[in-house]
Amino acid sequence: MASSIAHITSNQKFPYPSTLNVANFVSINLFQKNFLLWKTQVLCLIESQHLRGFISGKITAPDQFIITGSKQQINLDYLQWKCQIDSYMDGSE
Repeated sequence: MASSIAHITSNQKFPYPSTLNVANFVSINLFQKNFLLWKTQVLCLIESQHLRGFISGKITAPDQFIITGSKQQINLDYLQWKCQIDSYMDGSE
C-alpha cells in the first residue's frame, strides 16, 4: 500500500508530502525537561518522511539555473528540491 504522506513519482528525485501535519508526529512542544521525548518524536518524523539526507547535508540544493550555450533556464531538479523544502515549512506552522 502506497504512503499518502511522502511519495516519489518516476520523474522526481525528492519526495514531498501530499499531506503532512507535523502535529501528527510531534505532539509536544519542546521544553528543557522533555527533550528526549521530543527528540524521539522528531527523529521518527525525519525517518518516516525520508528527510535525513536534507539534515545531514547529503541532499544538497541543485543549481537553480542551467546554462546551455547562451541560454539560462530554471533547473527542474531545483524546483522539485524547493517544493520539498517549502512543503515541510508550510506543514510545520
